[in-house]
Amino acid sequence: MEILDKDKKVVLGIRNSPKCVRYAILEHSQNGVVFKNRDSINNTLEFPKSKTDYTKLEWLYEELKIIQNKYQDISEVVIKTNEYGQRDKAALRSTAYLDAVVMLFFTQKKIPVESKVYRSLGSKSVDVLMQAESLVRKMDSKWDKQIADAIVAAHSLLNIDRKNYVQ
Repeated sequence: MEILDKDKKVVLGIRNSPKCVRYAILEHSQNGVVFKNRDSINNTLEFPKSKTDYTKLEWLYEELKIIQNKYQDISEVVIKTNEYGQRDKAALRSTAYLDAVVMLFFTQKKIPVESKVYRSLGSKSVDVLMQAESLVRKMDSKWDKQIADAIVAAHSLLNIDRKNYVQ
């Protein structure tokens, strides 16, 4: 049976850091949930070493154009943001700027964007790897907390029971 577009939902989860951006595209349909960009080449944006904190912002904006063009059916976006209450550090500020670029880009495209911390995801830093693995099959390489954050964040937008996962 062919699945109609109205029967599926495609969401993007993003986790920014000063060195790279990890992102997960999850598609939920009648067939379950699929991690669309499973291979690590297509879920990691490594910042070129020549980029400064501020030139990374423009570079990320351009990369988001590519992602949105490839996955035009993205209906919602969520960013796993830093846990606040920690002492302010340059790395936290840099990540906040990157989060703002994601918010601006998708807001301009009229795609809803939200940001969440572990508490609003129903997770904890120590549990996120295991939680992500329960949602999608563990990747063979580059399986880390950043991609787990992106997966768990994306899942939070699907509003489905976790027992519905097959891939």
